[in-house]
Amino acid sequence: MLLMPIRDLRAPNPAPTTASAREGVPSRMRAAVVLALAALIPACTTILGIDGEYKDLAADASVAAGGDSSVGGNAGVGGEAGQSGSGAMGGAGGSAGSSGSAGEGGTSGTGGAAGTSGAGGTGAGGVAGTAGTGGAAGTAGAGGVAGTAGTAGAAGTAGAGGSAGTAGAGGATGGAAGTSGAGGSGGAGGTSAVKAVQTGEQVLAADASSATVAITPVAMDRAFLVFGTRFDAVEPSAMQVSGRLSDASHVTFQRVGAAGSPAVSIVWYVAEFQSGVLVQRGNVAMTSTKVTVPLTSSVETLRTFPIISYRNSGAALGKGDFVRAKIAGPSALELNVGEAAANGIVEWQVVSFDGATVQTGDLPYPSGETAPVQTIPAVDTTRSWLVFSYDISSSTSDNLAQKMFRARFTNTTTMMFNRSGVGSAGTISWQAISFNNGTLARPGSAGFSGFGTQVSANVGAYAPLRTIASGGGLYLHGGNTSYNNTMNAGVCSFTAKQASGAFDVWRQTSGTGASNCDISFWAIEFK
Repeated sequence: MLLMPIRDLRAPNPAPTTASAREGVPSRMRAAVVLALAALIPACTTILGIDGEYKDLAADASVAAGGDSSVGGNAGVGGEAGQSGSGAMGGAGGSAGSSGSAGEGGTSGTGGAAGTSGAGGTGAGGVAGTAGTGGAAGTAGAGGVAGTAGTAGAAGTAGAGGSAGTAGAGGATGGAAGTSGAGGSGGAGGTSAVKAVQTGEQVLAADASSATVAITPVAMDRAFLVFGTRFDAVEPSAMQVSGRLSDASHVTFQRVGAAGSPAVSIVWYVAEFQSGVLVQRGNVAMTSTKVTVPLTSSVETLRTFPIISYRNSGAALGKGDFVRAKIAGPSALELNVGEAAANGIVEWQVVSFDGATVQTGDLPYPSGETAPVQTIPAVDTTRSWLVFSYDISSSTSDNLAQKMFRARFTNTTTMMFNRSGVGSAGTISWQAISFNNGTLARPGSAGFSGFGTQVSANVGAYAPLRTIASGGGLYLHGGNTSYNNTMNAGVCSFTAKQASGAFDVWRQTSGTGASNCDISFWAIEFK
């Protein structure tokens, strides 16, 4: 109903009407109608979506409805506020009505309120997703159980990784997987941990030159042999027995003599280690008074010591039957003897022990000295093993007492070497081996007198599968004696066999008549 009047209003102005036409409709009534129509324009244009085409229509209408000579035009109605988005500008205010002839001036039209710019529609940000919960760290694997006799513990099972966190909407990634569990600790032992000690007693039969013992296989580069012998013989070819690990499963004992030689009893120990020990071995003939043996692997001299045994021909003990051994540098073992012995064979072992500190030196002894003394930096005498060997540069025949030495720690800073006779001179090479890995070296002693051949030496409780027994002089199985009736070294050569809390110490003979013998040994319980 309103379209036609709106279109009529937009048409060109009609020709001026005649006075009679104007008189047909009162002027005040015409103005009222026009103003009413003008007021409806904004609403109609908004509803029809054509408000842009009629922005100026209100003003036109206001002009069109200008007062005649009597009434001024009312103010044009302002445009409505713009909608959200780009705000529409308010409708322009109506122009002041033309002065009517003799009429009242029209009231100025009130300008329409400026349309408020629509607030830009800020999209509501998405709610940040809740961060995924990090996975729980994996529990460390339990350490391996300490192996029996120092066997390495089994590695711990790796810890399970943590579950990944569920990602929130727009949230962070879930937690990282847990850290793997640490492997199990090694078995008991620490530095230079012993694996096992094997021990036994073997008889080198009369008239035999060798005997072989089967053992549980060992790693030869981490195992060494010590042993003691007892016998009743005067010839070096019968009494001097060497020993060696001939392969991983066998120990071989050997002497030069065979026919006519008496039986020799042997108590032996093989100590094998899991790690921290390096053993090099070999044999060499003493064809010169000084023999230098090159080592395949260089060694740290402050952690290394030699162990030797010896076999030789001959009818009586002399200068060619006592061999002195020492480490002569990182790559050499030095062997010395009072006179060359073409048939004299040294079986040698060089032991490098990470869990030990070795002090070493040479101590000359003159012919009239019975108790040479060596002072050293302090050691713990319950954790130190004294190994020594000596040569004889001059001697008196048929005098056993001057050729047999015993050694011991008399206090923490002093070592004493004893013999019961005088007449021979030479040099002692000694090694004070102090263990710093928990190994114990309990000193033991035994004395024989008269015709006695067996004593029990109490050293306190020890673990048999970790303990060896070793003497000091005469290839680790000799002591000192005053016996001089013959050259039978069997009166002061001994074996030490494990017993409960003690060692059974034996000698084979008292010789021709009564004799005395004093020995020192060490019960070494490896950690």
